[in-house]
Amino acid sequence: MCQLFFYGVLGDHNTAAQKFEKAYTLHPIPAYANNAYQAYQRAGNEVQANKFQQLATK
Repeated sequence: MCQLFFYGVLGDHNTAAQKFEKAYTLHPIPAYANNAYQAYQRAGNEVQANKFQQLATK
C-alpha cells in the first residue's frame, strides 16, 4: 500500500516541489512525480516541471 504525505507548505510551490522531488527519489511512484510536476509548474520552473511531467507519465 502506498501512502502519500502532505507537507503543509500552503502557497509555497517551490518548497512543495522540492519536497515532492525528495519523496520521489525515496519512493519513485508516479503520484510524487505528478505532484512535483504540478508544484514546479505553479512555481514557474518549466524545466523541472517538464522533467517531472515525463516521469509522471512513465
